[in-house]
Amino acid sequence: MAQFYDWLGQKKSHGIRLTVMDMWKPFRNTTREQAPQAAVLFDKFHIMRHLGEALDKVRKIRAGQRQRSALHQGTEIHAARTPREP
Repeated sequence: MAQFYDWLGQKKSHGIRLTVMDMWKPFRNTTREQAPQAAVLFDKFHIMRHLGEALDKVRKIRAGQRQRSALHQGTEIHAARTPREP
């Protein structure tokens, strides 16, 4: 990316209003350095991938919470039904 901005030149780089890129950090960093005024638009594929990964993570956490809750409730019910010894 740095080579592209070098080739483009400072005047044209500072004239860029919008950049479209994937979410690779070196692209973002170089663009922020060379064209700080430019808005960044990430491509849909990468946005959807990150959203899907985040949803999967939440689903796994929630499934684990439900499973632990069900086990805990079963123990409480069983303990409540167990007769006490004198």
